[in-house]
Amino acid sequence: MQYKLLVRKCLRAYGLLCLGVYRLLDDVVDDSEVKGQRTLTHKRYVITHPPTDFRLIDSDKVKMLLLLIYCFAAICYSTLLR
Repeated sequence: MQYKLLVRKCLRAYGLLCLGVYRLLDDVVDDSEVKGQRTLTHKRYVITHPPTDFRLIDSDKVKMLLLLIYCFAAICYSTLLR
């Protein structure tokens, strides 16, 4: 999935603003306890304002902000329609 599709869907459907991608760092470190064995790190880094064609992967997490003004306006509008 592309980042721009996620941003569009979250904003329109849920009022969530995507701030950035929290991506897993593909770093391999030497394990000092066991000689010759290498392990993957579980560290992550943040990519803020990625390009629109940025591809998301399964291990990505997305940081979002709930727009309360949008939600409040939607609730008020729906109560006026009753």
